[in-house]
Amino acid sequence: MVPPALPDHRIEGYPLWPRPVDDIYLEYEFSGTKGPLDLYGYVDFNKRFGVGSDDDVGVWDDDGSPVFAELEPRLSIDRLTGQDLSIGPVKEWFPASDYILDLGHGRDSQQNVLYFGPGAAFDTHSPVNFEVNFFFRRQFANYGAANAYSWDGYRLQGNWSAPLGKFAGGGLLYVNFINWDFDSKLGRTPESPRTDYAVVDTNVLILDYTHLHYFFAARYFKNGGQWRDGAVVDLGNGPERLDETG
Repeated sequence: MVPPALPDHRIEGYPLWPRPVDDIYLEYEFSGTKGPLDLYGYVDFNKRFGVGSDDDVGVWDDDGSPVFAELEPRLSIDRLTGQDLSIGPVKEWFPASDYILDLGHGRDSQQNVLYFGPGAAFDTHSPVNFEVNFFFRRQFANYGAANAYSWDGYRLQGNWSAPLGKFAGGGLLYVNFINWDFDSKLGRTPESPRTDYAVVDTNVLILDYTHLHYFFAARYFKNGGQWRDGAVVDLGNGPERLDETG
């Protein structure tokens, strides 16, 4: 059987491009709380220093992705109403969201997706912080994929963090978060190289100072970017087998 050929274009969108890429990029990260509103986000200027693999395109490339951004705002119902709405182990409730934008130059190099739904923070009776969100996915642009501009599946997101003490004058913190995307339409076509689910598990060790922090991250993918692990596709240079788990 002839493997399916993918569109002849390069997309940034790591980890959504089905080949590993190397990239040195500039990132601005921010977070804060104002009243009932919590906000975390970052903006990446991809391949900002001109260093990266050929499959990666960024700020200086004609078909590149000048900006990749993620915003995660949420609203505390408890703080908004001034009421204690805790139930059992749930200490706080949120309408939460996760918005991702890859600002490419054309349809096949852009992604625009909104996840939103209920979230909860749990009382662990310890310094450990534990939170869960259940998201509906509204997919807009998606690098030319078949699920663009549709409601497409769900995301279950869990994250927890634990302080590990002091190190080198800073605070040492471990953070873990898991995204499980499921019930997508992408994997419903027979012999498709795409899947209906994907899992990303990210582990981060942070050394935090007042105005600076360092971190080391290790990430596990299962069907990364909803590319089916082991699928044989033609990316423009002949058939190759995708390695999307690990």
